Amino acid sequence: DFGRSLMTRRPVREEIAERLPATIELATAALILSVGYGLLAGLFAAIRRNTAVDYLSMGIALVAVSMPVFWLGLMLAWFFGEKLQWFPLQGRMSLIHIGAVEERTGLLLVDSLLARRFDVFLNALQHLALPAITLAAVTSALTARMTRASVLEVLRQDYLRTAIAKGVGPLGWLRHVLRNALIPVVTIVGLEIPALLGGSVITETIFAWPGMGNYLIDRILAADILAVQGVVMCMTLIFITINLLVDLSYAFIDPRIRVG
Repeated sequence: DFGRSLMTRRPVREEIAERLPATIELATAALILSVGYGLLAGLFAAIRRNTAVDYLSMGIALVAVSMPVFWLGLMLAWFFGEKLQWFPLQGRMSLIHIGAVEERTGLLLVDSLLARRFDVFLNALQHLALPAITLAAVTSALTARMTRASVLEVLRQDYLRTAIAKGVGPLGWLRHVLRNALIPVVTIVGLEIPALLGGSVITETIFAWPGMGNYLIDRILAADILAVQGVVMCMTLIFITINLLVDLSYAFIDPRIRVG
């Protein structure tokens, strides 16, 4: 019980419950983009070390990690939203689709698929694209650089040379490489998830995304102390839970840790 909001007089937990699914949806989409690009770019950069693929992948990662989130969000909104008009700039869906699907999970993509409203799904996906790309840019760059460094370290190991010398195919030794290179990558990804939730404050403000980040900014400006405390406590619990799950995942990834 976080009390009642000083601004709306509603229970803070109810307001957080309304905003949390939007932030989870945004952070999950950004995490999928971040991990997907980071793993593929880092893996190919390590396998094709000192080639054009390596230089291009790490060059993109360097540019991405160097750009402030607020600047990148504004540039994406201006170019793809204002100039090209490929993507909408605000909210989670268009006005004509509001109330078109029953809210079961609070996640628009999931609810629209459950209702088999693919038009609503595509509309929600269009609204999600620019905020997710903005949020994923920095974390995907960090994942790519860590994946490259970790894979290069594994590629130098004697057991991998032995496996290749014995005739193990590309899929076989690649499985060993990924399994042994994942520990530092999982650690980075686990640290990125709280960063995604924290970065959502800026991203949601730029794109008027109705999540916890936007809610937090509104309540700070209104000096609504109880609401701010509730959001901070909720984010803290999420951070602690994610870090615990990351620590537990080590035993499933690396059998040596489980045996020890």
